[in-house]
Amino acid sequence: MIKFSAAATLLLLAGQPAFAHCTNAILQGDYTFTVHGQSLSADGSTSTGLIDGVGYITFDGNGNATQEDFVVKNGTEVPGGAENASGFHTGETGTYTINDDCTGTLNITLGPGNTRTDQIVISKRGAAIHAIVSQATASGSPILLQVYADFESVNAR
Repeated sequence: MIKFSAAATLLLLAGQPAFAHCTNAILQGDYTFTVHGQSLSADGSTSTGLIDGVGYITFDGNGNATQEDFVVKNGTEVPGGAENASGFHTGETGTYTINDDCTGTLNITLGPGNTRTDQIVISKRGAAIHAIVSQATASGSPILLQVYADFESVNAR
């Protein structure tokens, strides 16, 4: 009878949703990331270019971030802000908001008129982030992108 009760308890607990109880504080420190996807025509029906990139972002645990990246479209470097000695665009800033269920939004300003909004999901207790671009502008005008990024903590807790 005890085995049945323990098994029944486990089955009941397994059916309950598990909430992670995340906050902005779960993202703190340095992360590397990769970017992959494509730019799309204004109506979204045609790919206009392949996009790949790598970068480094620092989260402060309070909803602010700084970033540098190197991104190419069809093999040609995408223009951006100031470059460091390695050619990475620096000085990119942003804000983020993390919900209790470990979903959230990351807004990055890449340079004047160039922005990205990512919908994100936190995993591995903040050591990994998965993102997809939900909105973007280039030179102040909306553009369509089908791009995702995966982030990994440099110094996982």
